[in-house]
Amino acid sequence: MASPDWGYDGENGPEHWCKLHPIANGNNQSPIDIKTSETKHDPSLKPLSISYNAATAKEIVNVGHSFHVNFEDSDNRSVLKGGPLPESYRLRQFHFHWGSTDDCGSEHLVDGAAFSAEVMSLSE
Repeated sequence: MASPDWGYDGENGPEHWCKLHPIANGNNQSPIDIKTSETKHDPSLKPLSISYNAATAKEIVNVGHSFHVNFEDSDNRSVLKGGPLPESYRLRQFHFHWGSTDDCGSEHLVDGAAFSAEVMSLSE
C-alpha cells in the first residue's frame, strides 16, 4: 500500500494540507481548533444523532490512515439528524481517524489539544 500524501505531522501534517490540496485552504476548512471559551450554548438545538442499520453498510475500507464504512440506503434507515439540521440526511459514510499516541490522531483540536481518535460522517 502506498503511503498517503498527507498525515498528522512533519512535512505532510495539517499545516501543509492546503499546499498538498489547495481546496483545503480557507477559514472554514479542516482542521479547526474548537475554543470552548468562545462557544455559545443554544438551548433550542436538539442533540445531533447518527442512527444506522447495519444491513445498509455495504463496504468497509482501510485506506491506511483511517477506515471508512460506506452505506447504500435508499430507504433512509441510516440517517444523521437533530442539532441544527432541519431534516434527516441519508448517511453515506462514517470514518475514523486514529493515531499512535493519546495526543495524536484527531483531525480537529479542542482548546489546542489533539486526541487519539475521531469519528466523522458524510451525509446527503
